[in-house]
Amino acid sequence: LIVNDGVQDSVPATVMIVAGPPNFITISPDPLNLIVNTPGTLTVTLGSAAGPNGQVITLSVIDSTVATVPATVTVLAGALSTTATVTPLKAGSTNISASAAGFKSYINGVINVTQAVITLTLGSSSVGIGNTVSGTVTLNSPAPSSGVNVALSTDKAGFITLSSPSVSIAGGA
Repeated sequence: LIVNDGVQDSVPATVMIVAGPPNFITISPDPLNLIVNTPGTLTVTLGSAAGPNGQVITLSVIDSTVATVPATVTVLAGALSTTATVTPLKAGSTNISASAAGFKSYINGVINVTQAVITLTLGSSSVGIGNTVSGTVTLNSPAPSSGVNVALSTDKAGFITLSSPSVSIAGGA
């Protein structure tokens, strides 16, 4: 290395430059897509392993009426990541950020929350007297692990008879 003060050069010297570990935070998945009242999980990852006392990471969302996250999560000593539970409250979208001392913050992660939707598709748009038509009940996301029971009804009592008053959908289906 030679330094010039504007008048003359210094005596050449050898220097060693050592790059530090990558000190950043990431969140995945991004975006995180959830259904109202069905919590999801984010993974918070450090660019380098947490120190001997672990690493506390501060989480925050812009609109806490859409979803909430814990105020902090801790990456255990020597580990690279931890998880955080996200609780969706209403349909909408919000941003999430993660920060910690000595790390580059992760900003503008996205959490999207939608309403659960049930769709009934019939095999035919019309059916003759005394005939039957089959249908399919579809959810826009997997059923919770406990399953879900969908109640069926008709506004044409006496004209239409349902073979069952409800349909059970197994968890995860």
